[in-house]
Amino acid sequence: MTIELKPENDDNPQFIEIINKIISGFVLSGNLEHYVIIKINNWFDDKWAGFHGVFRDYSGPPDSGYVPGIAVTYHDTKALPPFARSRIKYLTMSGQPKENPASVFYFSGNSKSNNRGSLMASFPGPQENWEWYVGFNNTEQWKAIRYKSIGRTEIENIIKLSS
Repeated sequence: MTIELKPENDDNPQFIEIINKIISGFVLSGNLEHYVIIKINNWFDDKWAGFHGVFRDYSGPPDSGYVPGIAVTYHDTKALPPFARSRIKYLTMSGQPKENPASVFYFSGNSKSNNRGSLMASFPGPQENWEWYVGFNNTEQWKAIRYKSIGRTEIENIIKLSS
């Protein structure tokens, strides 16, 4: 299954294409039971890659405060996302985890005018979560320029899975 996020007015289409390839690669790797994709309204840096939060349950009331029609309920405070709700532009998900935590991908909006972008992920693990971050810049073309808790080779290999 490939991810096909559509660029919005504030998105650079090439940046969204890279995000689609990376998330699709992780989905195609077969290691994700449930996942959530969240667009943040603007660029963010790598300091968010250690917040240790995961989404655990999506069976809440329809007026949960995120996106109309998508319900999110939290089991505990560790499940809260690192960003204020006002920064979340939209949320999409695959699966309806009841007890198993979901993997969460965050990507930045406003890449068209910023000429930079962010992708962060949190994958639940048996002992601890794996949070990583990749920062991108667009001078002549989009290029990953900052990595935290993941390497360039890992990102390149995951992109190959989606091609």
